[in-house]
Amino acid sequence: AYNTSNSLDEFSKVLVAALIKSGYFRLEEILTESARLIDISGGGLQFSTDNTTIATNLAEKDSFQIRFKLQDVFYALDCQVRRRWKVEDLFYYGCQFNETKTELTDQLNRQLYQR
Repeated sequence: AYNTSNSLDEFSKVLVAALIKSGYFRLEEILTESARLIDISGGGLQFSTDNTTIATNLAEKDSFQIRFKLQDVFYALDCQVRRRWKVEDLFYYGCQFNETKTELTDQLNRQLYQR
């Protein structure tokens, strides 16, 4: 009975993951966590964190909204994780902005490149 129970538990986890990935239902969580911004461009950004909440809930191909302030301007941009890796106790993320031709991203480009 123990092995059957474990097998059913594992199967249910795999099934739920497959249903989420196929879009059958969406898993959305609201996380408000801080991370260290390493690099930013008009097309995306890179950040690092030692926060296990972020590492547990954010994987490659996941979409999320990132909020940050740059030169007194607040940004809220939709992103997708393109790369994720770990070095010692830090998790690194390379993210791409989903929409790069909006008024907000145009403003970000002007700020970054002083145009």
